[in-house]
Amino acid sequence: MLTKSQNTNAIFPGDKTPEQFFAQKCAVCHGKKGEKNSMLPTMRVMNKVSKDELFSVMKNYQNGVGGKLKATMLTQLNGLNDEQIGALAQLIASFGEK
Repeated sequence: MLTKSQNTNAIFPGDKTPEQFFAQKCAVCHGKKGEKNSMLPTMRVMNKVSKDELFSVMKNYQNGVGGKLKATMLTQLNGLNDEQIGALAQLIASFGEK
């Protein structure tokens, strides 16, 4: 088992991996594997969206652009850099891969 200092994938605050960050900040609304459409039935399921589109949507939320839940999403993404958002987008996209 890796210690925090050995876990090179722990790029999120609190030495969290993308998987740990997603479980803590995202899964409650979006499901453990991005399979839920959040709280709005008109939203797409995250694990059906490409990595590039996920990255773009998350960056837009950081910039205050988005749908009805943009304030909630801004809180979740606040302080994340492009590397962290890219890792999160890659993780979510991988949930939908067969």
